[in-house]
Amino acid sequence: MPARKQTYESARQVARRDAILKATRELISKHGYEGTTVRGVAQHAGVAKGTLYYSFGGKDELIFEAVVDVRDDIRDQTLELAPRPGLDSILKSEKALVEVMMKSPSYVEAISRALFGSSPARMLVPSLIETPIELSKRELEAAQESGEVGRDIDCGMVARLLVMQRWGIIMAWSLQQMSTEEMTRDLSHAFERLLRSIVLPSASGMLDDYFGATD
Repeated sequence: MPARKQTYESARQVARRDAILKATRELISKHGYEGTTVRGVAQHAGVAKGTLYYSFGGKDELIFEAVVDVRDDIRDQTLELAPRPGLDSILKSEKALVEVMMKSPSYVEAISRALFGSSPARMLVPSLIETPIELSKRELEAAQESGEVGRDIDCGMVARLLVMQRWGIIMAWSLQQMSTEEMTRDLSHAFERLLRSIVLPSASGMLDDYFGATD
């Protein structure tokens, strides 16, 4: 993970950074990865291009920081909705992620293309794949400790499946192999099938509340 170019301490610096990342997300949503430029972000954020380079280093670092910013927003939202780790947190995190995807599908498409086919992948892989796998593993271990999933479950393997099946479906969607509605449906179905295969009967009511009861 690249080191940040600058430590943001003053209120003015924090506000400027937030404006730059907000501008980056908006331009990615409108124009995709290729159409987003440092000059365009600087103009949209109302800052000098040199300031942006000094603060972030370049386009790849800027997009990386914008992705991390969104990821942290999802994590913060999850902690507010489900402060106790475990199955509830896993469900709330997935819900927050899907809401972001539905709100800004073009942003997700641009990021998925960058992740799988562009130079930012070297920075995005830890942020979008390795970190979510580790966080999911911790949540599953907490669910295991609280008796929500079986003791014999390999939490690391299940965490990898949760994250990688998500990105496989997103990639198929970004390659126009399915509609946005089909993508969100398949994400939900794959997520549900995997969780129902590991959740103990005593905790199945949480899945019924989230997905709807099965026959």
